[in-house]
Amino acid sequence: LSSCIVGCYGGEGLKIGGRVEGARVHGSAGDIGALAVQRVSPEATNGEASTSEETASDVVAPLPCGVGVAANASSDKRALCPEECPLMAESRPCVFSCVAVPADCREVSPHRPIGDTNLNVCRACIVEGCEECAKDGTETCRKCKTGFQGGGSRCVHDLLYAGLGFLILAGVLFVIVVAWFVDMARREVVNAEGLKEALLQRSRMKLRTPKQSGCEERSLWPLSTNLYRQEVAGPGMRLVFSFQVWLFVWALMIGVVWIILGLAYDPELLHLGLHKSSTARENCVTVARGHENQQRLLEAKVYFLVGAYVFSFVFWVALSVLHGQFWYDMDADNLTHKDFCAALFDVPRVRGDERIEEELKERIARETGQKVVGVSVCWDFRRVEHDLMKAVYADLAQREETEYFDSFGLKSESETADTDAGYSSDSSPSNCSGSDRSPEARQQCWGFQRVERAILGHIIEEVADSTYFEDSTDERDAEALIRSLRATGQAFAVFETEQGRNRAVEVVSARGGLQLRDQKVTLRIARGEPASLLWRNLFRRSCLWKVRHSFEGMMMLSGGLAFWFFVFYVPYARFFLSFDYSFGQEPGTVANLSFTMVVVLGNAIMYLICGVISDRMAFRYTDQREVCYMLTYGFACTCNVVLDLYVSYYMTYEIDAGLGMETYSGRPLSEVESFGLRFETYAMQRSLGATLYEYSFPSTFLIPFLLEPIVTVYVPYQLMAWIVRSHRTLTKPTSERLMAPLEMDLSRYADLVLNATLAALSFFFPSGFAPRMFLALAFSHVIIYAIDHYKVLRCVKSCYFSSGKVDWWAQWCMSIPCAIILSSVVYKANLRGAHIFGLKLEGAERAVCVAAAFVLHIALHTLVLKFVVPRLVKKTLPSSTTTYEHVAKRIACSWFCSNPVHCLRSKYIYRHNPPCVYLTPGKEHLLRRNPDIGCFFVDKGAKGEVY
Repeated sequence: LSSCIVGCYGGEGLKIGGRVEGARVHGSAGDIGALAVQRVSPEATNGEASTSEETASDVVAPLPCGVGVAANASSDKRALCPEECPLMAESRPCVFSCVAVPADCREVSPHRPIGDTNLNVCRACIVEGCEECAKDGTETCRKCKTGFQGGGSRCVHDLLYAGLGFLILAGVLFVIVVAWFVDMARREVVNAEGLKEALLQRSRMKLRTPKQSGCEERSLWPLSTNLYRQEVAGPGMRLVFSFQVWLFVWALMIGVVWIILGLAYDPELLHLGLHKSSTARENCVTVARGHENQQRLLEAKVYFLVGAYVFSFVFWVALSVLHGQFWYDMDADNLTHKDFCAALFDVPRVRGDERIEEELKERIARETGQKVVGVSVCWDFRRVEHDLMKAVYADLAQREETEYFDSFGLKSESETADTDAGYSSDSSPSNCSGSDRSPEARQQCWGFQRVERAILGHIIEEVADSTYFEDSTDERDAEALIRSLRATGQAFAVFETEQGRNRAVEVVSARGGLQLRDQKVTLRIARGEPASLLWRNLFRRSCLWKVRHSFEGMMMLSGGLAFWFFVFYVPYARFFLSFDYSFGQEPGTVANLSFTMVVVLGNAIMYLICGVISDRMAFRYTDQREVCYMLTYGFACTCNVVLDLYVSYYMTYEIDAGLGMETYSGRPLSEVESFGLRFETYAMQRSLGATLYEYSFPSTFLIPFLLEPIVTVYVPYQLMAWIVRSHRTLTKPTSERLMAPLEMDLSRYADLVLNATLAALSFFFPSGFAPRMFLALAFSHVIIYAIDHYKVLRCVKSCYFSSGKVDWWAQWCMSIPCAIILSSVVYKANLRGAHIFGLKLEGAERAVCVAAAFVLHIALHTLVLKFVVPRLVKKTLPSSTTTYEHVAKRIACSWFCSNPVHCLRSKYIYRHNPPCVYLTPGKEHLLRRNPDIGCFFVDKGAKGEVY
């Protein structure tokens, strides 16, 4: 009798699995054979109403003909319609009847009047963009949705032709690029020697081992180098790889512990949300069972989330302490140039014709009693940087020319240097007009080569113009340029020993400064390395300058985001938000591909803007620039992810509503207006969890990083190699510039934090997604670590990151995943009917508490990093008695050779012999020893790699 009442009329308070569930079940008395309503004891199922896939019997009773059968948690998913009535019709949400002929579909299911004998279902018309289908059982649309035009058998999207036009344009560009690549690959090699020299310089510019003793050749770091323990590009680089290792450990531990908990407590914890369904009826059964299982297992998940939050918070705080200790230990164990240097402030702003370096050196030595190796003064050369670097590269070119002829025992002559040393006297593009041209010239003046030469001509002329000065008049201009500069008020004094530096700083500090002319010069211990110092940015800047440039940076970022949003993302979102998702339809491959290309292009523009903003801020150290770049880059990535997730949420809602999904209480999903109530339904939870996982892995976790070495390393290398070998007139400096390796940055931190954030978001969804997400994160970061390992050792230009500031900010950013986990605890503990911790938070009150938990953890995490972590790090740094000469012989980049103005002043003002030579990566062998001016490094030209 109870089954008949519930099946025929529906009812509140159906007892399932020993609990009263507030569900409304539709069906009929004939549903008994189909297992629509069952009485199941708690002892038999451990409180679960058929939660696992049906395994009790291999024989499945078919659904009855002509009777409405409710698909709920106790139904058999495998049940089908019999052969005499093979068409399954959905008369009401999650209530199905079996009918014999297609015509019956119009009576039983008026909103799905088409009998599809191939799928054996009654369905509505499948016309993209249709808002109202015809009721006559034909594939006809009576009314198209907003944003679509037409009717009948076709509704055309407003953006269809724009999308097709974009695809045609993209296809044409793709064909042109492929044809260009094929053309370059098949060209005759006319500049093999130039390519060989450029490849040699490319190899020399990569990271190489420091010198140990003597003049032995510095080699590339072996691929077996452990970047977690070995410092190859400064402490900052080592911290990046340590961060990656511990992120892998964190993800692996959470994933493994979750799996162990699931196996020990209830295996359904590992499968919740993952059950597949291929028909509307199977979907109804899966959603009903999932809701009951989620409520039953919610307490176990919440307590696990509490443990995961505590573990994550303690884990990342402990890693902050570990990295802080790493940095201080590396600083204590490895003597570098900064250990002998003191930064001088409030130095008189003299002109370039005064010998301020000698005056400072003598005064500091006399006042402190410590031996000073030399002083490197900072100069404001922003307005004349181009001309100044012309003079610097002129000196390098002359020295390289001299070294080339000295290797053969010949005398250098300017007439032969242009040809023999690898510099072409014809550095401009050949004249492609007129008829008097050689066959080679005619070949170079058609098609792609003509375009290349038009583009490269500007680069050639720029490099050739800034490469060398030809006569004494230009030499005199260079000297006049140096004399016209003005000091910025900052300098760096290098002492013979670290102890001497420390004593000098103490003496000057005790006296309140060092009197020099009318200025009180102060000394402080230098905090950075010369390799990470940006000399062109060491100018005096007022508060107004800082405010103006900060405002310009924010405006550029806002403008870039606005441009990206309205030009690229709005068309993308408009298409997907206006698409017809009724009955489970989704956009086609062409639409997804075209708009994905648009979004990728917009992302690339945003990343470029972030780099420009970081450069315009004129930071003094590369580490400061990397902090700005990482934060802006991470912000751009976060904006992209937030918008993508919103579009994914809307798509999921429209698909589920189009499929006629209903809440567990029987309310159609399409009638749920509140975001909170929609998000809480198991149907949305399940679909959003699947969408987040597909968005994350492999799309975000892995594929971009697999493509990165191809797009940023191999393709540019191969492209530039083809260009250099097919253009005879390229000068040696131009060829070297084109073949230079990739610049290294620390934006990887932002990628790691973003991936961790996506993984933490999985805790808001059914429990089956979390272990898969965290194990996918761990697996992906093994691949990422291997790619970065090879890239740093073999693909990037020599670099040095001396501080841990970027790592500190990355540690702070990891407060976001921790805050998300805490927010998920508050949310899951207060789902409707749960109230695990005794709190009864619902609706807006629950949303406010979830947001408050997020903000409070960010504040707590920040306070711990700022005030607690520094107290847990031992900062005792012993002073060494090792002399500066010992370190300068081992490490090439010093406070002297990295300063371009200091090198020119050594040549033109002080007339040193040999003068201090400016250091550029790959040309360390041009440095000359002169102990009187603090130059001790001597090197041999490194051998190149086999490409």
